[in-house]
Amino acid sequence: MSSSFRFCSATVAAILLTTIIPAHPAKADSYQITIVDETQSANFLGIDDMGDFVVNDSNNANKCGESDPFNPCFEVVLTGQSPIFTTTAPALAFDNGTKCTVALDASFAPATMTGGICNNGHEIFGGDPLGVFAGPDKSDEIFGGTFDGGYINANGDAVFIDGFVDELIFARDLTTATPEPGSLLLFGTGCLTLIGTVRARTSRRYPERESQ
Repeated sequence: MSSSFRFCSATVAAILLTTIIPAHPAKADSYQITIVDETQSANFLGIDDMGDFVVNDSNNANKCGESDPFNPCFEVVLTGQSPIFTTTAPALAFDNGTKCTVALDASFAPATMTGGICNNGHEIFGGDPLGVFAGPDKSDEIFGGTFDGGYINANGDAVFIDGFVDELIFARDLTTATPEPGSLLLFGTGCLTLIGTVRARTSRRYPERESQ
């Protein structure tokens, strides 16, 4: 193997490592905060992997045109669309996560995580002083309120009740940390083409090296 080929291979490998693996990953995600409702008489039924979510408005049946306040009413919020009110719970595949069993940051008391929800490396929980965090530490504050129950999907989108001001909150995670597979494939193909070109030129200039 020629020295030129070895040098090119090492250079390409270095570029791949520095491109795909960030040197200093961000400590905190960024979020788009939306106030869904300004009352705790409603609660979230769930959120799916696309960030679509459902509010259980059973105490506000009039929103569904129901005269009986005890009749069921659901507010369905799909990405980019106006809310839909229906008396039948939608058949969305919820991605609500599960209760967190341990505090990922030792600075939080275990009791702090009793209401925390974890999902695919994402977690949401309340802290003291007042705040809602998507761990693993206090650097990632979503909202300066309280987490009185809610859900987080595998992409980091969260819905929760802020009991401090009686509001239902939707926090969309705007952070994209993973390169697109198509972009990586295109980049990798270009690198392989470069290596092949260099090797072909080396073979033409030094044919005796190919026979060794």
